[in-house]
Amino acid sequence: MRSWTIHNPMLDTWFWTDSAVRRLLDSSFPAWLAKLYDSYPHAINRADLRKYVVLYAVGGFVADLDVQCLRPVTPLLDWLESSRCGCVVAEEPPLHREFLYSAAIPSTHPPFLYSLAVSLFSHSSLIQSTLL
Repeated sequence: MRSWTIHNPMLDTWFWTDSAVRRLLDSSFPAWLAKLYDSYPHAINRADLRKYVVLYAVGGFVADLDVQCLRPVTPLLDWLESSRCGCVVAEEPPLHREFLYSAAIPSTHPPFLYSLAVSLFSHSSLIQSTLL
């Protein structure tokens, strides 16, 4: 996380705990999403869904703890603001591409995130793809 604050001192850095995400789910999302979150057998499964819950509710950048920031994100933010794109999703190593990991998104509640959550609920076996 330190690399993010070194290269982007103007950004706030938040570390979302399991309990904080659970409170967010309970206060801001339909009960079925919390039920889905609770149904995942492994922490990694919940971590994947947690990223999209936070992005949908707050916006910003989400990165795994093992993702290092190599340069300021200001050019990316400037491009995102001037483009018609609603989000940016980073490319991951082939091993991680089974499911989306790192992402950035504005705090405008993009419809695709809701569609992603509905898709996860409808096809909950998809989340199993994150297990090695």
